[in-house]
Amino acid sequence: MKKTKLGWASSPVARWLAMSALGLTLAACASGVLMGDLPSDPPPQLAMLGAKDAKGHEYMTWENPGSFGKVPADRKSAGDITCMKLAMNLRAQGYHPRALNVRGQPFPGGAYYCQLALEAVVGQKPPQVVLNDGKLVWNDPGAFGAIDEADLGKAQAACKQQNPKFIPLGYHPQPLDVNGRTIAGGAFLCVE
Repeated sequence: MKKTKLGWASSPVARWLAMSALGLTLAACASGVLMGDLPSDPPPQLAMLGAKDAKGHEYMTWENPGSFGKVPADRKSAGDITCMKLAMNLRAQGYHPRALNVRGQPFPGGAYYCQLALEAVVGQKPPQVVLNDGKLVWNDPGAFGAIDEADLGKAQAACKQQNPKFIPLGYHPQPLDVNGRTIAGGAFLCVE
């Protein structure tokens, strides 16, 4: 995954995984999947369930979901953004570096296991802009919440100003700038 100015961009494969994972996440919540601290064998693999949603997308699930391990700290931001692209209340709860797609091939860079956030996200410790590898990024994109419908135009304009390819994904009312000061008026999480 490549870093963007204030977010993360997913590869086309990661986006496909993210779009496929919503059904997986809902199934996982119902079954209460337990994961270890570290990824284990056999690696998890996506499997078709043989049914489609109203938009014609295939429902999928993970085989061997217990093989996911905890999301490493250096992958948490990218994982949360991948899950948030599915739904704003999803966060990365598992990661496996050798997870397999439906054809049995490894996902480049691994895959995330998304679950519903159990607590209110906004209101916890606010996200902060930090310098990472010479780029300004949010330290905790998972702290962003949904964008109010009335602010969507404002959000789109703010993201396009940063990069024409960016789209708004989330909003936080009191994020912190790189110096630890509150950003007046809040900020949007922009991703590619």
